[in-house]
Amino acid sequence: MIVLLSLLVYFLVLLAMGRWTSRQGSNETFFRGERKSPWRMVAFGMVGASISGVTFLSVPGMVLGSGMAYLQLCLGFILGYLAVAFVLLPVYYRLNLTSIYAYLGDRLGGRSYLTGAGFFLLSKMIGTAVKFYVACIVLQQFVMDDAGVPFIVTVCGMVLLIWLYTNRGGVRTLVFTDTLQTLCLLATLLLIICLVMQQMGLSLGEAVSAVAGDGRSRIFVFDDWESRQNFWKQLLSGAFIVVVMTGLDQDMMQKNLTCRSLGEAQKNMCSYGVAFVPVNLLFLSLGVLLAQHFESRGIALPTQGDLLLPMFVQDAGGLSGYSSFLIPLFTLGIVASSFSSADSALTALTTSYCIDIRRRPQDERLRRRTHAAMCVLLAACIFVIQTVNSTSLIDAIYTIVSYTYGPLLGLFAYGLFTHRQVNDRLVPFVCVLSPLACFAVDVLAQRLAGYHWGYELLLLNGLFTFVGLWLVGWMKRPMALISLLMLICCTSCSTLRSGDLLFHIVEQPNHITSVTSGKTDHVAIYLGNDAVVEAIPGRGVVVTPMDTLLQRESGCYVRGRVKGADRRRSLQRALACLGQPYDSLFLPDNKAMYCSELVVQSFTDRHGRLLLEQVPMTFTDSTGRIPPYWLQLYARHGMEVPQGKPGSNPSELSRRQGVVISSLAYFGGRKKRKE
Repeated sequence: MIVLLSLLVYFLVLLAMGRWTSRQGSNETFFRGERKSPWRMVAFGMVGASISGVTFLSVPGMVLGSGMAYLQLCLGFILGYLAVAFVLLPVYYRLNLTSIYAYLGDRLGGRSYLTGAGFFLLSKMIGTAVKFYVACIVLQQFVMDDAGVPFIVTVCGMVLLIWLYTNRGGVRTLVFTDTLQTLCLLATLLLIICLVMQQMGLSLGEAVSAVAGDGRSRIFVFDDWESRQNFWKQLLSGAFIVVVMTGLDQDMMQKNLTCRSLGEAQKNMCSYGVAFVPVNLLFLSLGVLLAQHFESRGIALPTQGDLLLPMFVQDAGGLSGYSSFLIPLFTLGIVASSFSSADSALTALTTSYCIDIRRRPQDERLRRRTHAAMCVLLAACIFVIQTVNSTSLIDAIYTIVSYTYGPLLGLFAYGLFTHRQVNDRLVPFVCVLSPLACFAVDVLAQRLAGYHWGYELLLLNGLFTFVGLWLVGWMKRPMALISLLMLICCTSCSTLRSGDLLFHIVEQPNHITSVTSGKTDHVAIYLGNDAVVEAIPGRGVVVTPMDTLLQRESGCYVRGRVKGADRRRSLQRALACLGQPYDSLFLPDNKAMYCSELVVQSFTDRHGRLLLEQVPMTFTDSTGRIPPYWLQLYARHGMEVPQGKPGSNPSELSRRQGVVISSLAYFGGRKKRKE
């Protein structure tokens, strides 16, 4: 009841602010806020607008995998905001733009204009749907299920509320509501930190010392160039991420363009750019404190960082008097962060469609209809995602969206830093083929060198687009470039090396994948000569021909490589285990082996040091309960389920930093499919 009451009050305040700011609602108010927004208010509100519900859940959990290395990316953000403030904003204000993609039309041509706007519309709608879906799931789990409200009503209700308070005032309303939402978001973050400190019995100074002294508080990574967390990679990537996903994104720029002057817009951009570092430091510090809190109570940390904060909220019963408002705080934080990103996205989508696609900036009827249609389309996308209910689909959507910003970077860079014209009718082909070529390079790098591109892939994507635009501007036969890019995209190779890992990805969930947060239920070590060594039920540790492995099960196998491994020494250790029985109870040190235990015990560096540590075992499903299968298995042996005991599992192993998932290697069930 407290949760519903707090949300109701919050929604009523948003509606009141929407009504107050839209008394003289017009297209000028909706699209540009009449260029009267106070820059300090815009800067403060943009902090919340840049933090989605996904960020609210994910950033604290990052410390479990990469420590505080995310702050390196945030430092790069500052460089990016400076570039946006002093390179892009002067162009936008000089041309008096409402939609930033109109610059492409003036500089490169009509098809370039439509291509840039089209990429924005596609990526923003899909990305917003995924982020808002996550927020709706959290709200449903913590609030609406107890109230008996169906998920479809939750989604429709939240989207309807956004439409109600933005349909007239648009971006002018968002400047004020984002301020409220950022205030709620930061207040929630600080209060949750205080609750964790209270539970741990720490003062402010002691909490700071505890975070600083924790190994997970490491920020800078200079010693591993191949690591995705390398400082220079993160710094450069952070700068370009901001340039592309803020400076070239209508959603993020629209509120900046409502400031009274260029000078105020630049002060706004620099201010909230710097504010990102302390805000994310608070999120990461919360993650470190949560990890220490669970470890001090002997509770196994979740295998997925996204579950760290929700796990604390679900464990709120241990907070005695504070448990009554922890869930309302958490829910309010999720809702505030989600609304501040979704409402601005819908406003930007409406703006881009009306101005860039339809070219009717004065048509208020079109604007109202488009805004309503965008809200309906957002809800429909969420229902599609919820119907499929596949983590791999969501990951794939994020991957697709990440590839769509590269062409925008290339288009704007070409327009800003060259004086050349472009073959406008070929621009759409270049912008479609560049991400495909970028994907091909990513796959080839993984398969040939085991190198996994990170955020720097965005730069490569933009570079391909830039070079493609340059070439089609002067080539007499531009189709030769298109053919070359298609050839690159279609080129691939697949090689397995001795010491590679083969992870089996199942088509249908089973008893193992239901408790290991993934779809991987087996791992084998490739020996060479078309054979693997593996630990399997009924046979123990054996050498198996590749054909037998592939025909045994359906699904697919992905190749992995252990970084820094001495392959010869590791294979010798694996082969030394031949003949050991299979460990069907997954217990440590019992002279039996299960599949991932064989991998963990085999791989060493050239000094003979084990590279893969054991982690606390988990036998709980997504609801936090141990399934009956496991309870009955161990009950038959007169044992308790070894929850939290040292061990490993294939899914967790495949997600480790020290294991590089390189490429899709082989499909299982090959023989069956041939028939």
